[in-house]
Amino acid sequence: MRTTPNITGFSLIELLLTLTIISIISVFALPNFGNLTDIRRLKSAVRDLQTSINLTRSLAIRQGTTITLCIKNRLSTSPQCSPSGQAQGNWASGWLIFRDLNNNRQRDKNEPLLSNNTAVKFIGIQSNSQKSLVQITALGASILSNQTWEFCLNGKRESRGFQLILSSPGQIRPVKINSC
Repeated sequence: MRTTPNITGFSLIELLLTLTIISIISVFALPNFGNLTDIRRLKSAVRDLQTSINLTRSLAIRQGTTITLCIKNRLSTSPQCSPSGQAQGNWASGWLIFRDLNNNRQRDKNEPLLSNNTAVKFIGIQSNSQKSLVQITALGASILSNQTWEFCLNGKRESRGFQLILSSPGQIRPVKINSC
């Protein structure tokens, strides 16, 4: 006696129904993944600048001298600070950490470059008072008064963001803000 084999699988209707359900769920889920990516980018940018400021402070204390962190000049082929008026407090172009031997607030070719951070994409980083540099003394304190950076997504002014606040004694802390 001949038996027919048991054929198992899905019918075309079951497959189409499953694909329809998956597409409906993904329509609602994908925008949330975009928001997660935006938040991750913002947190990463905040963490990068915070790490650089902490490194600047650590180097200043360890070397017993003032160390400078400045906005990188995008137009220069060698690592140079952006002139104060040109940068207008926009830190998204990247930043440099160096030892300013002649205290002119610019990195000269003979001054040691301690760190060179690349530009941050999709994020706007603006400092208060259009400040283009931070100087930390051998005691770990900021030479300038308190400084605040605001991190926002480019082109999304209604979005949430972060602030990074550096106090005069050299302490730094991130803060969430509800609008940029």
